[in-house]
Amino acid sequence: MKSLKVAVAHINISNDIRENGIRVREQMREAANAGCRLIQFPEGVMSGYCKQQIRTWADIGWGLLRVEFIATAKLAQDLGIWVVVGSAHRLTGKNLPHNSLYVISDRGTIVNRYDKRFISHGELQGWYTPGKDPVIFEVDGIKVGLALCLEVQFPEIFDEYRRRNVDCVLLSAYAGESSQYDLLVRAHAEINNIWIGFSTPVNKIENDKPLPSSLIGPDGTVLSITGLDGEGLALGIVAPGDPTWDIAINKAKPWRELARKGEIYHKKFVQDVRSDDKTLF
Repeated sequence: MKSLKVAVAHINISNDIRENGIRVREQMREAANAGCRLIQFPEGVMSGYCKQQIRTWADIGWGLLRVEFIATAKLAQDLGIWVVVGSAHRLTGKNLPHNSLYVISDRGTIVNRYDKRFISHGELQGWYTPGKDPVIFEVDGIKVGLALCLEVQFPEIFDEYRRRNVDCVLLSAYAGESSQYDLLVRAHAEINNIWIGFSTPVNKIENDKPLPSSLIGPDGTVLSITGLDGEGLALGIVAPGDPTWDIAINKAKPWRELARKGEIYHKKFVQDVRSDDKTLF
């Protein structure tokens, strides 16, 4: 039975890139010691996030950021663990950076990068360049898709991954309690019968309380969740073949696909005046 043990990080993000890299690698070691094959980090964890740790792009030490990525990739290889980590991604010339999630394999190589497609109004004001494409990769037979923060407000992101037979979506965010993201994440998981890793920072956002990180099952159940009193990991297993998920994966998911196509309803339509006349009681 294919399965993937994942760690969803809840971590402090600072304006010190070196400190961010150290914290990331500490949690990578913790996840590997717990037997995880993949760890997910929040939006902007390596570089910092715009208007929070980053006040201007001139604040970013891109060379230092590269050094921290090299060290993180080397540790991923040493530990034999996949890493999904948020950071700004520099473009050329005057083009604004992407807001990205890097995918680092257990061989210590960057195998893909997801660039946030639905960037916020604030992010459009001189901060980021939007991305274009979904990203799907596979670890131990489990298909994983990626999304960032505000994209939780766009059902088409999760619908697309469902249609492409993704088992788990990793949603990394820089968001607080008032955003209601936790409710939306559970809804997307249940509607699409997918696991969702939801990784958030420890940081308070202005006066907003932080959100815990969590792993959500394909029926919307919270499988694992971190506390709010400091850094931690939400640990869990993505296993579509586990009998626990028989209803969600083997019954609800395929039936909903039939329902979406509509054929099971079309053959049940009838010619009836009391059906056609919408003014009747």
